[in-house]
Amino acid sequence: MSGKPVAISHLSPPATQPHAGDAGIRLTARVLIAVLTFSLLLTAASAQPTVTAGNLTLQQNASGTTTITVADVTNLGSVWLVLRYDPAVVLATSVDGGDFESGPIANINTSGGFVAIGAYQLGEPGLDGTVAVCSVAFSGAGSAGDISPLTVEVLEMMEATAAGTEIPAETVSGNVRILSPGDTPPVPSFTANETAGLVPLAVRFSDTSAGTPTGWLWNFGDGATSAVRNPEHTYTREGNFTVTLTASNEFGQATHTEERFISVLSVLYGDANGDGDVNQLDTLHVLREVVDLTAKPTAGTVSFLRSDVTFNGAIDIGDAMYIAQRNVGLRNPWFGLAGT
Repeated sequence: MSGKPVAISHLSPPATQPHAGDAGIRLTARVLIAVLTFSLLLTAASAQPTVTAGNLTLQQNASGTTTITVADVTNLGSVWLVLRYDPAVVLATSVDGGDFESGPIANINTSGGFVAIGAYQLGEPGLDGTVAVCSVAFSGAGSAGDISPLTVEVLEMMEATAAGTEIPAETVSGNVRILSPGDTPPVPSFTANETAGLVPLAVRFSDTSAGTPTGWLWNFGDGATSAVRNPEHTYTREGNFTVTLTASNEFGQATHTEERFISVLSVLYGDANGDGDVNQLDTLHVLREVVDLTAKPTAGTVSFLRSDVTFNGAIDIGDAMYIAQRNVGLRNPWFGLAGT
């Protein structure tokens, strides 16, 4: 071996060569991707619509309805099914409603304890999403505490296509329960710490329902909802909002609605002096504007809107009277007559 040193400054680094295991790793990754993709496709393909018979509670010797729905369906054209029940407990009396163009067509067999039901579209396109097949009315025939299963069986579900491709479906059965005297649904009611104010208006709602509810569904009237018993909600736009509470327990549910319960303002009408409150000082302020002891604000400004509570485009004695009536409880914050 020569003792001469080897010059290396001119040598380029060797080209990167794949590690012997890289090809195997890439192959394994591709296989995993393919398997996962196939699994996801298989899962998506195997997802089926669900046909559900809703639960129902009845007071003894009373009547009520349950709804049969199809969930997660695409292009539904027709459905034919049987709903079975115990005729010793309840009797089907009628079938009505639904989202289909034709139907429901029903054959009620009280002695056999079943209802044959059909509904269909007259043409394409079919129905998507969650579809109401029909509502079925029952009357109580049994004693308090009796329970009848509501077993739904799908005979056929078809797409709204010329070929009429069949749609496989899963089923979820329900039941009808005849209530004992102490088994009662809630009687919903509620209060709020604020029912009128300026945007943004934060409101704390309090459930005052009777009957020991265990579930709550609030609709605040502006598109927002809550399932909390005593929710807080902030209104971010002006308007009169209707609030609804549905309270439920194991024996059923009931709904209470308060029309135009929350009034949200962008301007505090009646606050003529702009101190953030509506009181008799505002009545005096408007009177001074009427007799020109205080300069009238320019039309169209916020100050003008605070004083012109009659919305007639002028600041006059009528505005002062409205504010005075509001302050003694004869008018509500929207200046409508109290109690109307």
